[in-house]
Amino acid sequence: MSAEAAPSPDDLIGVNAGVLATKRPLGSDVLLALASNPNASAIFADASNVYGLVAQGASVSDDSSFTTNSITLSSTADFSIDLSDLPSDENLIIALLDSAADGGGFDVLDFEVTVEGNLVVDEQFTDLAAALAFFNDNVIDLGALDVLVSDGILDIVFDMDLTSNDPGDGFRYDLAFGNAIPEPSTALLLALGLVALAHRRRASRG
Repeated sequence: MSAEAAPSPDDLIGVNAGVLATKRPLGSDVLLALASNPNASAIFADASNVYGLVAQGASVSDDSSFTTNSITLSSTADFSIDLSDLPSDENLIIALLDSAADGGGFDVLDFEVTVEGNLVVDEQFTDLAAALAFFNDNVIDLGALDVLVSDGILDIVFDMDLTSNDPGDGFRYDLAFGNAIPEPSTALLLALGLVALAHRRRASRG
């Protein structure tokens, strides 16, 4: 399958609910999407490891006839990716890149990720600041691909639901996902440092 142009959250401004998804994006588009996201750029240093780019968003119509009843707007990005000719020997990583809001954002925002029919990410937000922070250069490690996928075909679904009763509210974000080596945790790095220090002390005594 040939590469497609990368989506952008800005393409969803003014759309009631929508999703733009790119399967096996061009390396140049991956680099553009990861720009100004140091955590994501570090985890996807090799752009060929990115399987897809997604932009999702929803906004409540700014219409004077809008009532006080809440409305829920939904969007879904559904991928089925053959891993036979792709790097897939590491972990499945989702890198949440950038986000933006209109008005008050939302009353409730739900974000779910399903892999092989199993719900692996289930987040709900009622606070706009918390959502903006979560979708800003945040890397999620879902675990080893060879454990998650047994048939060589990665089936992954991204779902977003936005609920609000305020005209002009809206929220949008973009993300990348693919195969990468997870970065070691701070605790692990500290433990390794202590081991190295103890070894050095023993060597100096000898």
